[in-house]
Amino acid sequence: FRFKLSEIQLFLPYFQLSHIQFCNGYSCCPETALCILLYRPAVPNWLKEDIKIFQHSQSWISSIFNDVVEYLVEQYPKHMEWDPSRLTR
Repeated sequence: FRFKLSEIQLFLPYFQLSHIQFCNGYSCCPETALCILLYRPAVPNWLKEDIKIFQHSQSWISSIFNDVVEYLVEQYPKHMEWDPSRLTR
């Protein structure tokens, strides 16, 4: 799947990602954080591609992804539904 920049900018404000406090002293603009959130599950295990696309280390990308997921779970718990059977495969 692909999103156009205009589409990302359209729904970005609803996530309020500018409020995230990133771990490890990392910083990331909300647009990039959302792109990482959308990209990582779509193409798992393509670490070299992750690094090429986002031009940051694997640890930075993983940390940003984890921080965004944790933030969204904390902010919108009623809207999150985890499927343990899919997560443990």
